[in-house]
Amino acid sequence: MERASVPIRLYSTGPSRPHELVEGVTEAPARLQVVHEGPLNDAAFVVYEVESFEPIRKLMQILGNYRLNTPSVKDTRAPIDAKRGMLLAPQIRPREAERLREMGVAFADYRGNCFLSLPESLIDIRGKTAPAPSEGKAASASRRSKRRAAALFTPRRAQVAAMLLSYPMLLSSSVREIAWAANVSTGTAAGALKLFAESGYLFSMGDRYCFRSATLMLSAWAREYPSGLGRQLSRFDGVGDLARIAEGDRLGWVSGDLAVSDLISTLEGIFYVEDETTARRLVREGRVRLNTGENSSRRVAGGTALGVSINQAFWAGTVLRQLEAREGSPSFRQRGTWARWEVAPLAVIYADLINNVDPRLHEVSVRVEEAMAARWEAHGFGKP
Repeated sequence: MERASVPIRLYSTGPSRPHELVEGVTEAPARLQVVHEGPLNDAAFVVYEVESFEPIRKLMQILGNYRLNTPSVKDTRAPIDAKRGMLLAPQIRPREAERLREMGVAFADYRGNCFLSLPESLIDIRGKTAPAPSEGKAASASRRSKRRAAALFTPRRAQVAAMLLSYPMLLSSSVREIAWAANVSTGTAAGALKLFAESGYLFSMGDRYCFRSATLMLSAWAREYPSGLGRQLSRFDGVGDLARIAEGDRLGWVSGDLAVSDLISTLEGIFYVEDETTARRLVREGRVRLNTGENSSRRVAGGTALGVSINQAFWAGTVLRQLEAREGSPSFRQRGTWARWEVAPLAVIYADLINNVDPRLHEVSVRVEEAMAARWEAHGFGKP
């Protein structure tokens, strides 16, 4: 919503994962908050996100005359209930925007067009159909580059890239072993390696590969992580008592600032878990609750409630422990309460740090990149 520059905030409602409603349309429960010099209201919504124009037509065909804001009307043609809904898209054309208004469907696009009708408020921003005047050839080229990166680092291929960047020893292994480490099929791993080589990040040497540009690959991969693999792995965002979690059993892997606790004080807790049962246990033990904006700084026993993000680990625990044992723990993982917790792969830690809005974490991310570069150099790849 920040990219669309509209006064709306969306956030997760729980551990339910997004799912594909129809091809090209992702559905996810969320809560929506209208903001204007402070929150005005808060409501449950279902978000429908598309990445191109064609799926908008599909979604509108499914909705038909179904009015999402009218609970008394039911549509038996699709698994949509009577909750409010919002469509997010890169661009919504004027004709489709008008139809969505008539249907009562809230929407927003990256151009800044937006429609939302609630009992307490009305937002109707229209007419923004062209790029900002300041956009020139450089901006267009940047957008094309981002689209290519998004296409390259699809969630499954992003898993392969994350493990190669974090554990460069895998480049000396067979495709089957790389697939095993990344938790993908052998075919997916082979296809990913080929595409990475074609994109200039890897160099092919027969049936083995080596890094050609590890630094650029890390940068491109990390930029796409929040909207790609990271979004798919997200299960729950809220606030909770990190002190209780730290003192309890180790329930998964830590990332972000918890993984670099020797370098910075705790700002939020990012966790990766193997299954839903562990996620629910983490929620209970940390007294994690939904962040509505009002309770984000509420005092809890022993301190202040901090942000907690719970995500699905894409790796297998036994595999990651074997890889970590071979590489060794980074120097910033020696002291403090969180030192006894296992950590996510370094590439994931780097992405969680660099994509945070806090500039202090950007500074710390440099140390993580240096630790990765040391691994690349140790395996003869240098820091290209």
